[in-house]
Formats: sequence, C-alpha cells, structure tokens
Amino acid sequence: MATFTPHLRKRVSKWQVFNQNYAGQDNDNFVVGPGEHLFKDFEEEHKERAKTEKGVADLDSFDRNKHEHAIVAVGTTGTGKSSIVRLFCGDDVGVSHDTLSATKKAELFDEIGDDPMGNRKWLDTQGTDDSDMDDTDEKILKKIFKKLWERKIHFVIVLWLISGDFDRQKGEYVRQAQFIAGLQTEKSKTNIWHSVLMIQKMGSLQPKMKKIQGIIDAAKNNGAKMAWLDDDALHDHVVGFKCVELIELKGGDDTYDALVDADTSKQKLIELGYVTQNEMKAILSERLKKIDCFMLDYEDKICEKCSLRGDPRYLYYKCHHLPVPHHPQTVINFHPQELEEWHPIGTHVIHPGEIEHIHTSSLEQYHPEEVIEMDVDDTEHPIHEHEGEYVTIIKTGMFSCCAQESKKWNCCQNESPYAKGCRTIYHKKTIRRYPCCKKQKDKDVDEEEKGCDEQFHGGCQKRYKCCMKKEGSDPCVAKFKCCDGAPNADGCKEVFKCCGEDLTVQGCQERYACCKLAVVVDTDTGTTKHPTGCEQKWECCDQAPEELGCQTVCGRCKVRWGHKPGCSFPEKDDDKHQDSSDEDANAPDMYDEENNYVRDDDADNNPEQSHKLSDVDEDAGDGDFGGDDDLNNDDASAPPDGDRVRGMSVEDLM
Repeated sequence: MATFTPHLRKRVSKWQVFNQNYAGQDNDNFVVGPGEHLFKDFEEEHKERAKTEKGVADLDSFDRNKHEHAIVAVGTTGTGKSSIVRLFCGDDVGVSHDTLSATKKAELFDEIGDDPMGNRKWLDTQGTDDSDMDDTDEKILKKIFKKLWERKIHFVIVLWLISGDFDRQKGEYVRQAQFIAGLQTEKSKTNIWHSVLMIQKMGSLQPKMKKIQGIIDAAKNNGAKMAWLDDDALHDHVVGFKCVELIELKGGDDTYDALVDADTSKQKLIELGYVTQNEMKAILSERLKKIDCFMLDYEDKICEKCSLRGDPRYLYYKCHHLPVPHHPQTVINFHPQELEEWHPIGTHVIHPGEIEHIHTSSLEQYHPEEVIEMDVDDTEHPIHEHEGEYVTIIKTGMFSCCAQESKKWNCCQNESPYAKGCRTIYHKKTIRRYPCCKKQKDKDVDEEEKGCDEQFHGGCQKRYKCCMKKEGSDPCVAKFKCCDGAPNADGCKEVFKCCGEDLTVQGCQERYACCKLAVVVDTDTGTTKHPTGCEQKWECCDQAPEELGCQTVCGRCKVRWGHKPGCSFPEKDDDKHQDSSDEDANAPDMYDEENNYVRDDDADNNPEQSHKLSDVDEDAGDGDFGGDDDLNNDDASAPPDGDRVRGMSVEDLM
C-alpha cells in the first residue's frame, strides 16, 4: 500500500500561492503534464523526520546474524521461486506445478524450521511473464521493491531463478537484470551483483558457464561486469538443482531413473543436481553464507501534486490532471463588522426603589401608669408576742402538804418561758407600685438603688419613640427606599426607558456596527433572529465573490492539490491500466487525516488572517478530502496555460 504524507511537504493547495509560484511564471524550469508525478526531495526541516519514519541503515555496522534482512526471489513464473521459499518458510507458501502462477503478489514470510534465522525474511514474488496476470514485468518488479521499502528492509540478497533457453539474452532476463541493477544507485556502497545468487532450475549443482552465457551477458550488460570479472568470481553466485521429490511427483525422469539403476553414487547425483529438498535447503544455506548482503539506498521523495511518497523507481500510482481554482463552499451574506450593544430608547429619571411605610425610631419599654406610694404591712418582717403573762399556778389537794406549783403563759397555756408568741403583728412600711403591671418595691430600697432597677422601672409595655404609639401600630412615616425622599419627591436616578438600566450599561440589545441592523429576539420562544448580512463573501476563505478560488484542486477529480492520491494516468482520461486484482489500486482511502493535518500556507505569511484561514482549512477545505461530491466543474476555472502548468522550481518556494 502506498504512503501519502502531505505533512512532510511544502503545500501549494492554496490557489493564491499556487498561481503566484507556478501558473503565473513564464520560465520553463519544469513542466507538469496531466497525470505526471512531480517528485521532489523533502525540505530540510522535514528530512530528519522522514528518515526516522522510514528507517536509517548503516552498512559498516550491519551484522546478518542480528539485523533484519531479506532473501528476495525473482524470476519467471514456474522457475521454482515459491518452492525455494517454502523450504525455509513452511507450507503457508503457495506452490504451483503447472504454467499457472500460485503467487499473485509480493509477500514476505518468516523463516521457520529446526534452526531458523529470526531476523531473515523471505520475499516470494509474482513471476514475470505470468500466465494469468495482466501486470507487466516492470510493474511486478516494482511491486517487489515497494514491499521492501514499506517494511523498512534495507539489506537483501537476490535469488535469481532461471530456467529454459540460457544461451542467449531473452527479453525476460534482460528486464529482470535491469530490475536487479535498478536496486543499485549512485549512492550505493557496493555492487548489487555481489549479492545475487542465480539458481538454475533443472541444472547441475555447478552449472557450466557456457550453458547460461545468455543470462550472464544480460547481467554483465547491467552492471555485473565489474562484480563478475571471471568464472572464479562467478562460481559462488551460480547453483543448479533437480528436485528428486518433484521428479517423482511428475512421474519420474528417464535420465534420473537410468542413473539410479546404474547405482550412481550419491555424491555424483548431487553434482548432477539431483538432490532432495533437505539437501537443496542445506546447499542453499551454505551458498547464502558466502553471499554478502546489499544495502538498498532508498530514494525517499514526495509528489507535490498528489502527496504520494516513496521511491520513484517502484511507484506506478496515478497522479492528478490539471490544477484549477476552486471554492469548496458557497457565497454567503455576512456583516463585515461585529455586533455592538445599544439602547433603542433614551433615558428618564426615576426612583429605583419602592415607597416604604416605617417608624423612624425604635421601640422602647414604658409603664402606661405612673408609680404610686402606699403604706402596707411589712409581711416580710412579722413580730410574734404573747398577749398574756407568764404566771405561776399552785394546785392544792385535800392536804396542804401536797400542794403543786407550775408556770405557763396565761394566754396560750404554753409552759415554756421562751415559747414563740401566740399573736403575730406587723409594722407598717412604704412601698412604690405601678398599677399597670402590679410591680412594687420598697421605697427605702428603691431610693438606695437610686431608681436604677431596670427590671422594675423598665416598663411593662413597648412603644415607638418616634410617635409614642404602642408596638404593632401603623407606621407613622412614608418614603422611597432608594433616597429616603418623600412620596411626591422627584426621581433620584437616570435610567434608560427601554431596559431600566443605568447609564453605565452599554446596551440592552445588539445590532451590527456596519449596517446598524438590530438582532431580534422572540420573547415568547427565546429564539434569536439575525438580520441578513449587508455584504457577500466566499464562506471558505472570506474572499470577495469575484475571486476565482481559494484552493487549488485537480480539474478532473476536484481533490485538493497535493492532498490525496491522483485520479489519472499520463494518458488523459485513460483508466484501462488499472488492474482489478491490484490490492493497492482497489484499496480504500489511505489518507490519514489525523496524522496529516492541513498546513496553512497563506496563514504563514499573513498573521492577521492566520486564525481565519486555519479554521477554513480544518472545517471546510479538509472536509472535501474524503468526499468530493460538494465540488463541481461549474465553479472551477482552468489555469492560465490551458493544458499544462509552468512555474518556478520547488527550491524557489522554500
């Protein structure tokens, strides 16, 4: 699946920027035709991030026993690529035993078995000259490279599987040799052919060079001449097999049967290429140890038109047609100035408070009747006395000698001389008394206290000091709460008639400062109705209605320029090249909006409008990425050059 990373590229999706930098120029620094990619290097500020995303390799520190690498099997359909991969990766690898290919796409497998290398992957590929696929050899070979690039595999060994007529350079071998050579760039530190192992199907263990001369010539014509200087240098890079299990599966081989009947030694059979699968695996393992890994030097570039990122050597995706200006949203009415507060009616003077009826003074205690003085018995100090006397009484009997004497009070007959008097008497005292509440107090005591006994003199009822009326009586004064003024006094505060607010309040309603049209509020429903704008603009960019567009879009698919995968091949309106079996061509939208946010070019140079433009990009412009139904051909005009776009180089834009 291709990668689209517009966040790592200078954006030219704003029509104003695009028209200024590209379409408005006359120089021929570059020409962008319909459907053609415009691959550029990353800007300096993004190069390190791009390297981090796709990985960085170092040939000097590479260790094949530790670091991940891949064995890439390439060749014509039916040469045994999948069978070789299956030896190391198990039965999950599909194998075909006829002219129809079982491998429909490049696929990576993990190595399994008794002693697998966990860091070594095997890449099984679709065969060139496939019998049942529409892909060209070039496209198949590009898919192989693409798979390696996406998995960040930097080190490879190429297994080039060959069979058939080897004494001359066939077209398929030339194309395969060109692909293998294409893995090497000017920056490569080694020759790719040092890392190639050719496997001849139905060949001897060490094929004779004359029999495969056509393939060797195809390789040398594509860079192997410096790697394979002679046959000795080529020795470890060529091997052949005749799989015994496959021969038996197909009903036998006359030559093999004759050799077996002749009791040919096992060593001789192996030299002739007749090996079992286990022997084949062991021989390949030993040969691979002698082959150095090649470090792929990926070209990480990005297309300014469709944001396709990768190595142009493998990319075969569509790009966009011609750029046109476009407004993603409609013309709207708006008010150029903000709302302001205002009062629709003038002022008048009022009393903000209500009239209140009050007593101006507090309550006090009082006695409604005056105190009086009167004499009363002093019951608190009673006197007890005997009315009679204490007398002696003598009682005589018949005989004078027996007379008895006794003493007692003659008034109460109490014999004790100290007995309590039988009569109580009270002295008189003067008291002071309030008739209203019956409270009284000794005059002498009150004079001693100098009349300070509040409990006695404080009163038994309450009355208002202001009007001397009893508690609970009607107020005696009426006035305004706000200013204490009389009921007929003039107002004390100036307020607005419309809302009753004072002069410090800016306004009670809203209106637009530009046209003075007021906002209407429905008091019943609480809804607000704004007046129609007094001017017009494009909703997406705030530009005047006569402006052609604020975005650059593809004139064919109406997708924003540089934001999404393309829509056309170089051939105008030609979709016949799309492969219905291509997993990438039929994949769903691969654009990751969360990680690829929209960068606002115009806002970078215009701080005053940066917040507006970024809002437009996020809310309006980016919304068109996933669905272009809102775009139509009627509101987009063609660029100045008609059928091509000219302009400055990318470096001039940085």
